[in-house]
Amino acid sequence: MEIDSSLKQRQGGVTISQSAAGSVVFEARQSWQAGHHAVARRQLERALELEPQGADRVQALMGLGLVCREIGELRTAEEHLLGALAEVAESPTLAPVMLGAIHFNLGLLYRHKHDYALSENHYRQAIEQFISERMDNLRVQAAQNLAWVLCLAGRVLDAVDELNAVNDLCSGDLAWHQRLGFAFTVYADGAHVEALELCQDITDSIAPANVRAQALWIAGRASLALGHITAAVDLAHQALFHAQGHDHRIAQDVSRLLIDCRGAQGV
Repeated sequence: MEIDSSLKQRQGGVTISQSAAGSVVFEARQSWQAGHHAVARRQLERALELEPQGADRVQALMGLGLVCREIGELRTAEEHLLGALAEVAESPTLAPVMLGAIHFNLGLLYRHKHDYALSENHYRQAIEQFISERMDNLRVQAAQNLAWVLCLAGRVLDAVDELNAVNDLCSGDLAWHQRLGFAFTVYADGAHVEALELCQDITDSIAPANVRAQALWIAGRASLALGHITAAVDLAHQALFHAQGHDHRIAQDVSRLLIDCRGAQGV
């Protein structure tokens, strides 16, 4: 659910992609979206070598932060994202279009680092920014991600509150992610049978593939908690199938589920 600022945003009246560094950043974004992370990283580093200013520099730093997070270099990702944050915080022109996105991605980074307090802090700042700029869809995404972090931190009731706060703003894919979020709160609260039923409702519906994959993962986790190891393994493999071509974090979560299943089997 990563988000970043649009490369079409303007700074000083000049479209970012019209500059040399901006063009390289645009090429890097295409490489990253195609899964060519090493290529994207080289392109973004080249963009910084051109000594860009303003939005171009922020885009390059944020892009490097996202790429480094994807390849597991979390400390380097943090340095780049904090660098982007420092640049934007001092610019009244850039802040409205980029500040929320940077806080969002820092929230995601710290979730990966299992620093749930910092993750929550940045997601809440992202939400405040999105509210002030009336970016409802991005506000919903940030709230949904925050709910997952709160569940991981053992604060299920707070997670439910965050989801309820944006419930009326959900439509389309966001509505599916909302259902997924509520299913995760039920699982995190220890109601594994109910979580299975909610996930079954999602997978039996015409949900997007990435939502189906995550619902199957939650169902697998719930099945493992109930001691249904064979069912958990089957659900994990179904989740891997639906996760193809989507966020690799889903596949990572499913791989950890399979490892836990093997551990439960004594393998």
